[in-house]
Order: sequence, then C-alpha cells, then structure tokens
Amino acid sequence: MKYNYIQFNNNVIGGLLMSNYKYNDLTKDGYTKIKLTKEEHIKIFKRYSKHSKYEHYEGKFSIVCRSFDKWYVKVLNIAAYPWLLLIHGLGSFKELNSDMYSLLYQKKIGSFVEDIRYKQDLMDYKSHLTIK
Repeated sequence: MKYNYIQFNNNVIGGLLMSNYKYNDLTKDGYTKIKLTKEEHIKIFKRYSKHSKYEHYEGKFSIVCRSFDKWYVKVLNIAAYPWLLLIHGLGSFKELNSDMYSLLYQKKIGSFVEDIRYKQDLMDYKSHLTIK
C-alpha cells in the first residue's frame, strides 16, 4: 500500500511529527486575543466540545480559533497509559509514547486544531462580535 504524504519545507506531514515545528504566537503577528462566549463560538465555528479549551484571536481580516485538550483529558490519558500498553502490546510502545507526548505538549509539537474564519464571511454575525 502506497501512502501519499504532503511535503512542506522538507518535512513530512501525515501521521508523523514535524521535527522543526515552531509555535507561532499570533499576538506577535498583529492579532489580539479575544474572549468569545460559547454561543458566539458555535455561531462562528459551528462546533464546540466541552473537552477542549479554545483560544480566540482577532486580526484585521480574520478570526482564528485554536483548540487544545483540557487538563483532565491529559490526566485521564496518563492514568490509562498502563492499560493502553497492555491492550496494544509492547509492539506499539513507541507509537503510544509518541501519541502521549503529542497530547502533553500540543503547542510544542503542533498537535492542535486551528480554525480560521474570515470577517467578510461573518457579516451576519457582526452584531454578536467585536468586529470593527
């Protein structure tokens, strides 16, 4: 079976971790961090999980949402690690450790979800947001 991976800056993306990923702080790129209520978030991004924490940033032309796992999801995965190791076996030890590392260090590795919505597409929601 042949796998097709996306090439970007000589790094392989598609199930493998990028070794030289660097977290980009959006506040340094001209975005401002904003607070959205749950209702506003659902109206803009169309999905919401109570097991994720969200960071919202507003730029000149877009609103960005970054989604990270909450602390209790990480604690539950750490607590379940011995059982996961027994279930999956020692053959998947490296993969299980890699998954655990990417869960614990989401910003460092880049294993978070980032959604972007452009303001021109959000004109219906202008009254609900702090869009200027």
